Amino acid sequence: MRGGPRLMCSAYLTGALGLLLLIVGLNYWSVSGQNQEIVEKLKEVQDQLRAGSSRIQELDSGAQESNIKLGKMKQELSDTAQRLKDAKQELEDAKQELEDVTQKLEQKIQKFKKCEEMRKSLQETNDSLTGDKRFHETEVLTKKPLF
Repeated sequence: MRGGPRLMCSAYLTGALGLLLLIVGLNYWSVSGQNQEIVEKLKEVQDQLRAGSSRIQELDSGAQESNIKLGKMKQELSDTAQRLKDAKQELEDAKQELEDVTQKLEQKIQKFKKCEEMRKSLQETNDSLTGDKRFHETEVLTKKPLF
């Protein structure tokens, strides 16, 4: 023997190693296919996640805009409510002023009526006195003097 003893493998060992190599190859091929399916599903899920994230961002920005609009509307409502309150107060003040002016007018009308009645009464008295004066004047003029 040249170069030393040769190591020989038995046919069973070689067959077993070949069989193991075949099983490992089939497993690799099977796992590789499953891995490819999982990678494709992962890409789909990532795409869905991106789409969902962009949709959430859109909804968040829309919600922020809505919140800003809601704040503005609440402020407008508050301002309008304050203006309404002020207008009601002005109306109440105007009603009170109208009532006061109406009472004063009624008092003036009553005073005017009293004055008118007094004027008529004084006119009647004046007419009566004027008539009496004329009567007495004519009476005095028609009488003869005593001297």
